[in-house]
Amino acid sequence: MDGVVTTIVLIMLILIGVVTYYLYDYYYYKVKVADDFDKTNKRVDTESTTRTSYDQDLVDQVNTVNSKIEDDVDDIRSDMRTDATNLEQVVSGINNVMSFSTPGAGGASATAVSLSDLSGATNPDMSLLSHVNALGGFTIKDLENTAGSMKKLRICGNGNPPRCIEIPDQNGDVLLTNLYRDKAISIDGRTTISAALSFKDAGTIGASIRAVNGAGFIETGKLGIGTTVATPTASLHLLTQANDATTPFKVSVGANDLFSIDKDGTVNAKKVKLSPTGSATSTGTIEAVDSGIKIAASTVVVDGNVNVTGTVVSQQTPVAAAPAPAPAPAPTPAPAPATEPAPPVVSGFTSGPIRMRKEVRTPVDYMNSRYLMPVH
Repeated sequence: MDGVVTTIVLIMLILIGVVTYYLYDYYYYKVKVADDFDKTNKRVDTESTTRTSYDQDLVDQVNTVNSKIEDDVDDIRSDMRTDATNLEQVVSGINNVMSFSTPGAGGASATAVSLSDLSGATNPDMSLLSHVNALGGFTIKDLENTAGSMKKLRICGNGNPPRCIEIPDQNGDVLLTNLYRDKAISIDGRTTISAALSFKDAGTIGASIRAVNGAGFIETGKLGIGTTVATPTASLHLLTQANDATTPFKVSVGANDLFSIDKDGTVNAKKVKLSPTGSATSTGTIEAVDSGIKIAASTVVVDGNVNVTGTVVSQQTPVAAAPAPAPAPAPTPAPAPATEPAPPVVSGFTSGPIRMRKEVRTPVDYMNSRYLMPVH
């Protein structure tokens, strides 16, 4: 019986020990689990707090970036609107000073081209609408003289059709013309012409002025000078009207008039040198002196009648006799030739035959030296 009780007690003790162990282990595990849960809750709370703060920072940063992006977008939109306004002003300003167009086909009117379509236009023309100042120089290259070509410089008036200065024209020449028919081309300053200056009338060159070996030369068949335009009929023709008060022709040195021709044909000169060859060496002169006219010549031939009204006075200076030559053998006498009777001797005057010929001369003839020579 004691053994049973002991066994029962032992079993009870073992059961109590097992239950106690399990109770202890359960309590310890519960406490540990609760502690772990507390720690976990704390960690979760801490992580939640940290994560929430980080997320809030992230959200704040995202919001800041979004706000910045919105501000930048607004600034860009404002800048784009400003740029668009400025571009419109630039285009409007360009349209005020120049325009673009393409030539019309078959004589049709030109088509206007906008600035934005300029890159796609074929051979567009540009028109400058305002005054242009070229401060750094202005060069036009590759000009053409082909008929119909637009590669040329043209300065035109507003006539219909307009008159234009063309460089070059259809003939390849530089065409300078007045832009209006009742106006002139004025050159206000010293002008140098290195080649001939030709004057054309009705398509034909009538005269040219050029320099030849440092001298001036007028190349023409007939040259007329006068106050009224008329066709000249001589190599040099002075054309003067009856009501002109000026002298047709005059040569002066300083204030002294040396030679002139009046409108009535009167030739005014101080001295005329005569030469049969027109050279500077003369064989006779006609000179005006205080007492009248002086004719100096070795021989004066007058072919024709001489009518003298007044007294003819001859002043002859005696010539000294030459020394008598040495006697020579007397030659064989020859028949005496027939001699003309000696002219009558007038006191103080001796003369041989006088011959004069009457001719009609014009003022221009007196200007031509080939007429100022003795007649034989």
